Amino acid sequence: MAKKLYFLLILFLCYQGLKEKETVNRYLSEYKLVVYMDSISCMSCGLKTMHEWDVYVELSDSLEGVFDILFIVSPKHNELGLVKIKVLSENFKYPVFIDDKNIFSKINPCIPSEEQFHVFLLDKDNRIILVGNPLKSNKIHNLLIKSMK
Repeated sequence: MAKKLYFLLILFLCYQGLKEKETVNRYLSEYKLVVYMDSISCMSCGLKTMHEWDVYVELSDSLEGVFDILFIVSPKHNELGLVKIKVLSENFKYPVFIDDKNIFSKINPCIPSEEQFHVFLLDKDNRIILVGNPLKSNKIHNLLIKSMK
């Protein structure tokens, strides 16, 4: 049986200037690609590479309503200011949810601590259907595309 992930989006700080209704409606797509950066990860490394996801953001835009990308960042307390500044200054094309209380991890204890398991594709019921980073594996990239067809 597939694991189900839970989201409490209202508890996250969202930096994109979206209105509340737009934020809620945006994530009603058939699929969601979740990119999760936790406090164990190198936060500055992860933020430096976020633009590598632009190809998937563009794919998401071209396949309107098929999938959305959610970036969830859970920084250490002493990195919170740096993360906010970086996210605001980079003008990312997508919302970045900052989970400064580590709630996402607490309500989803099924997420392993290993970074390679912090990218997952969810179906419309938030069930995990694919785990792995498509930026680091052509096999995962191909499975991601195939899963959404």
